[in-house]
Parts: sequence; C-alpha cells; structure tokens
Amino acid sequence: MSLRKQRGTTVIELVAITAIMVALAAILMPNMARIVGEMRLRSAADSVGSLLQQARMNSIRDNKFYPVIPAAALQGPFSRACIDVNWNGACDNGEAEVELPLTVALANGGGVPSTTEITCGANGPAACPNGVTGLNFTPEPQNVLPVFNARGLPCVNNPAATEPVWPTVPCFSTDPNTANPVGFLYVFQYTGILGANYAAVVVTPAGRVTTWMYRGKDGGGNDVWTR
Repeated sequence: MSLRKQRGTTVIELVAITAIMVALAAILMPNMARIVGEMRLRSAADSVGSLLQQARMNSIRDNKFYPVIPAAALQGPFSRACIDVNWNGACDNGEAEVELPLTVALANGGGVPSTTEITCGANGPAACPNGVTGLNFTPEPQNVLPVFNARGLPCVNNPAATEPVWPTVPCFSTDPNTANPVGFLYVFQYTGILGANYAAVVVTPAGRVTTWMYRGKDGGGNDVWTR
C-alpha cells in the first residue's frame, strides 16, 4: 500500500497569513482606539452629569442646598467628584461620588475647543453661528461651586464655601455679580494614543443636565458639539 500524502501548511503560507493579519490590525487599530477612547470619555462625562442630576433631585427631595465638590477636585490622578452633603469640601464615606479614569481629566489648559456653539445666544458669551441654536446662557467660572436649591435650580452662594441657609445665607439663581442666570459648563479631555478628544457636561439655568461630545470643526472653522 502506498502512503497517502498529506498536505500541510507551508512556511510561505504562514508568512502570508501573518502579513495579512498584521495589515488588518494596522488598519483597524486606530479606529478601535478612537471608538474605545470616545466610549471612555462619554462614560466619564455621563457619570459626572448623573452625579449633578442626583444632587439636583436630592435638593428637591430634602428641601436643602446640595453642592457637587468644586471642579478643582477633579484634577490629578484618580480624580473624584462627590455630593458634598456636609459642606466640608471633601468627599467623605457615604457621600455619592464618581471617579474618573486616568485618561480623562478636567480640561483647563490651552487648545481646548470653544464651547460657544453650546451656550451661544442673547444671554450667552457670543451670538450663535448661522444655523445653530445654543442654550443661551453664560456659564459660571469653573472654580465656582455648583449648587442646587430646593427647586432644583443651579445657584451660587456667598460666601461660596458656606452652606446656604435661607434667608440669612442665600443662594442666588441669578448671579449678583453679573446679573446672568446661573448655569455651569465643564469640559473634560480624554488623552489617548491618537491625541485628545473632548466632552462637555452642562447644567442650564433651568437645571437641565446634558452631555455634549466634540466633533471637530465645520467648514467655517467653528467648533462643533453634539449631544
């Protein structure tokens, strides 16, 4: 009986298959990295937005003023934000909090996209570009403590680190220094192998909390954001 020859995989075929796999990985990796980065950024921004919404609902439920920890606390590794129930300026055990991933941080440096498209309008920082309808408010500076009153509206108090107690220590829904309705906007930056991307968390003067994602520039050079 003759032995039947069995055909195996040759070295040339293995090299060809490996080359194809490497080429496909090189093509797909940037897209996968971009998708993963955007998911992490969106998740982090949504977590902060949910915390702000929780502070708002707790304020309505308990008829109290509840702040979210100052934006400065979101800086550095393992950045955290919490509902500062006891007004001591720290995230204590038992207080609702979120922690940002290492690749996501509050964006304070240069190169951050303009958020004019989000907030533009008569009461905003600038007029809206053609075809854009903004939220029509001027955000408070990022170092201002975001607080919600018993009606669920964002407000600012004076002094900022003192718990508002009506009527002796008020929390103003209209900023007494600028006469603008109080609202907040925070930009978060994701830094990955393909560079930076951005998300924004917004609290409108009506108390609505939304998350926006940066989509680059349009044909007119305006920074574009979408919800």
